[in-house]
Amino acid sequence: MPKTMQLLDIQLSLFFMAMLMFIQMPLEAQNDPELEKHIIELKTLTDQQQMDSVHRMAEGILAKARSTSSQILEIKNIQAFALEVNDKDEEALRLIYEVQEEAEKSLDWENLAESFLNLARLQEKIQRRENAQLALDKALALIEQHNLAYSRPRYHIRQSSLYRVSGKNDEALVHANKAYELAPVYGDNEDFATSRMLKAYTDHTLSGEQRISVLNEAAERYAKMQNWGAHAFMLNATANYKAANRKLEQALGYSRESLQSAKKAVAANPANEEALYIMHEEYSHMLARVGRYKEAFAHRDSAAILQARAIVSEQNEKIVQIENNYQSEIYQNELSENKSRLKSQKIISRLFGIIALLLALAGITGMLLYQRQKRSSRLIEKQKTELERNQADIEDSLERQRSLTAELHHRVKNNLQVIISLLELQGNNAENKKEQTAYSTMADRLMSMADIHQMLYVDTRDHRKELYPFVKKLFDNFSALGDETLDFEYHLDINMSDIGEGHLMPLGIILHELLVNSHKYGRDPQGNLEVSISIQEISDQKWKLIYQDNGDGRKSVTDESDHKGLGTYLINSMVRQMLGTWKREEGPGMRYIMEFPK
Repeated sequence: MPKTMQLLDIQLSLFFMAMLMFIQMPLEAQNDPELEKHIIELKTLTDQQQMDSVHRMAEGILAKARSTSSQILEIKNIQAFALEVNDKDEEALRLIYEVQEEAEKSLDWENLAESFLNLARLQEKIQRRENAQLALDKALALIEQHNLAYSRPRYHIRQSSLYRVSGKNDEALVHANKAYELAPVYGDNEDFATSRMLKAYTDHTLSGEQRISVLNEAAERYAKMQNWGAHAFMLNATANYKAANRKLEQALGYSRESLQSAKKAVAANPANEEALYIMHEEYSHMLARVGRYKEAFAHRDSAAILQARAIVSEQNEKIVQIENNYQSEIYQNELSENKSRLKSQKIISRLFGIIALLLALAGITGMLLYQRQKRSSRLIEKQKTELERNQADIEDSLERQRSLTAELHHRVKNNLQVIISLLELQGNNAENKKEQTAYSTMADRLMSMADIHQMLYVDTRDHRKELYPFVKKLFDNFSALGDETLDFEYHLDINMSDIGEGHLMPLGIILHELLVNSHKYGRDPQGNLEVSISIQEISDQKWKLIYQDNGDGRKSVTDESDHKGLGTYLINSMVRQMLGTWKREEGPGMRYIMEFPK
């Protein structure tokens, strides 16, 4: 065979081999540059926890998508994560299953593995740990079989987190360290920061400073990603470790920074409001530990308001969901009734046609009237049923609102008890008798306010309260706080049956301050105290309160020396709040006369 022919045969063989290899190679889909740009933007918004923006942008992209591609599946995986963070777990679960079905059809192993990791995180969140472990096992199988290196850090993070919530700290630490090793190579800032956080929580061999160093690593990465919610929790954890080592000023600084990060998190995503009120509470604790009680109380109030708002928002969402379900059910029932009505009307029309041929006009007219009356009765019965159902829904809604109001009052009472405990504790540690007395007096005032609050809101249905039981219980409580060796008597002359709820709290504070003043200056030489109070209606528009004790009257709450005291300030404030007037009359003991509009 000529040499030229041999060369030609070799060239043809190489050509056919190349063609065969080309045919056997899997075709790689070309990435859409526009979609790739959107994916980068979505990941940036996800790092910054702007989940509402992620969801809206993903919805817009998917609405325009005409085919299923690897990029589209990646966008759906990102959207599922955003839904999960915003506590829309059912929607997230539905989208994850959709991604898994499409990824299996298109043999997109990377997005399939990512969907199993998302599923594991969601199952862990809703405390279905066995299902979470099954999802992780499937993700690991895909990673090993198809060498999906970029998914390895996220797998180890999810496995570490699941072990941690299951109480297996040693296993959790192994996977956290593995994620830390792989994150710089295959992962991203999120993986690195999360691995550091898991190590700080699971490695009990770390010293306090080592743990703080690891937490600071995580905090720095979260700050770079503008994930301020996670950044706030890392700083707060650092603050707690500093406080445990009695470095209170440093702890206070970290706690203050965590509060600022929580505010940024809420600005980026309102769903992070829970983190904000947690940081307010933590900052309040730190302020209390360094003795800055006024600021501590202010931040505790802010935390309570945010928490109450969160409860109201959650209840409103539930109410809206119930109303939507109710409306949907009504709509379905109406469709079913309309179909039945149409079917019945067709049958009746045919019957009427036959009857029209057999009966006279009078008989047909009578039948029509009968049918009309029957339909009217059915319609009236239906309207009656709907009215009863609406009434029941309204009553349920009112009951929920009452429960929410009761919960708020309960939280107010608990907060007052916490403040009282803090004052008593501070009083026990006071250096002199004067400071102890000041703390004790303040604690007594708050205890009285707590008792008044309890009496006011035992039953939130009634906006007017019986006056005599209220005043009697107030005096009984005060008597129980006194010295058992001293005699305390009181006389009540009250002819008003009830009083507006808005007047009870100011009235209770006024009586408490007068009783405290009588307890100090109104006892007779033997140390006994006798108090009388009269509450009478002057007219339809006014009522009068007369308070008198058996002291010598040499010193009272209105004396010049005590004019700038907290008791005087409280009484003046409460009287002004009730739009009333007061004065002191000369006579035996201290005698005060107050007049108030109804």
